[in-house]
Amino acid sequence: MPKQASRRLFLRRAFATIGLAWPALALAKTAPAKLSKATVHYQTHPKGHKMCGMCRFFVPAEGHANGLMMGGMKANGTMALGHCQKVAGRITPMGYCVLFTPRTHTKP
Repeated sequence: MPKQASRRLFLRRAFATIGLAWPALALAKTAPAKLSKATVHYQTHPKGHKMCGMCRFFVPAEGHANGLMMGGMKANGTMALGHCQKVAGRITPMGYCVLFTPRTHTKP
């Protein structure tokens, strides 16, 4: 007849297992995966008046204005690349994807 494990030993092993798995589970919840450019049909040019620099998910490059048209210009006249909260990789303010959502403007 096999030796039965005590309740104390069972609980100790269960808590040890949970303790080892907890950091991995916490990391999985805090870092949602971004979508690929191909998935969202990203393009480096605007679609009509819709462009990444005017989207609520666009985050302009460090030191540049809110991603609005002329605020994202570099000294050499080119647009500074930023990133998107939803799409992986560097994003041009003049780009477009199917997730485009216009910024909401609040009145002062």
